[in-house]
Amino acid sequence: MDTVKSILSELEPLINETSKKVYFRQGIQETVLGIKLGDLRKRAKRIGLNTKLAWELWNTKVYELRILALSIFDGKDLSESELLNLITSTDTMI
Repeated sequence: MDTVKSILSELEPLINETSKKVYFRQGIQETVLGIKLGDLRKRAKRIGLNTKLAWELWNTKVYELRILALSIFDGKDLSESELLNLITSTDTMI
């Protein structure tokens, strides 16, 4: 079963300082780990849709975990107010 902790452990070896610098240059406001988007897409495909886990990832306020969360949300599970919360709860264009 995937948890935020297990996903962080899985992503830790993939931390890349160059990617981190690129994200900062692009103006990312959240905490950044430095994980390449392709690596996040692979994890999202493996995890599949999982709205509960997506909310847990989103609430970490870590940029890459939020990208992963957006990839695994099941849109059918989200209300209009939850969608608005996603849009307004970040300072970065995701």
